[in-house]
Amino acid sequence: MAITEFAGKNAFVTGGASGIGMGIASALVRQGMTVMIADIWQDHLDQAMEAFERRGEANRVVPVLLDVSDREAYEAVAAEFAEKVGKLHVLVNNAGLGAGGRTKDLTYKDWDWSLGVMIGGTVNGLVNFLPAMIAHGEGGHIVNTSSMAAVLQPVMKGGVTYTTGKAAVLGMVEQARYDLAEDNIGISALVPGPVRSNIFQIHRTRPERYRNEGIETAPRRQAQVDPRWMDPEQVGELVVRGIRENQLYIFTHSMFRRGMQEKFSKLLASLPEQDDDPELMASLEMFLSNPIYTGHD
Repeated sequence: MAITEFAGKNAFVTGGASGIGMGIASALVRQGMTVMIADIWQDHLDQAMEAFERRGEANRVVPVLLDVSDREAYEAVAAEFAEKVGKLHVLVNNAGLGAGGRTKDLTYKDWDWSLGVMIGGTVNGLVNFLPAMIAHGEGGHIVNTSSMAAVLQPVMKGGVTYTTGKAAVLGMVEQARYDLAEDNIGISALVPGPVRSNIFQIHRTRPERYRNEGIETAPRRQAQVDPRWMDPEQVGELVVRGIRENQLYIFTHSMFRRGMQEKFSKLLASLPEQDDDPELMASLEMFLSNPIYTGHD
């Protein structure tokens, strides 16, 4: 099922003009793919195309302006992809935002904006591209960008919308993995740790329809990007390998191992002590185990 040959195939990457998205797009272009990069910032698209031009790769990159939460705009861009690029083989639902705000301060518009990008944007990618990807019969792969925050929540006040959206994306991949196998479509969750990007520069991206009246109740995150964080180009190479090997999870860092072990130990320890009914367990087998976790999917 895994796509092992990239040359001559096509990809679509949201949030593709900077950060992780640019790193993934660059890696796919180096593999010989034609890539449409979608981004909400025109200046970042311009800068990305200048970088591809310097590398002599601009002829295999198509930039497009897109707010992934806008369904009508997304539908138009999907039609443009089919016209300008052709068949889609790799879909990367990467666009996101580092929205903050403490739970008690958030409004409907704060939630709608955050989840409209992280969940809605991913859904829009699937609805607009997946049917055609299946129809051409050449196989395909989807990469949804989640986050370590979906697996191991940071010690902080705020960021609940971000964690909610990224956890939903992770669950989506796990459910769709088994579901899409019969159509020769692989799907992976990219679960990045600290990567150098523009994720915290959210003040520019909030559409007018999601703005609160008066003073914004959700404070903007002011986190700074540390130069020691991973280079997006390295993430791109990990994604290429993840697609080629049809990995369920594409993690970028091992430093979270202890925290993950603590969390999963807590989960197991929280299960009640009781004698399970073997017959009931047999009748519920589809809920008790999944081959995607045992490597037999």
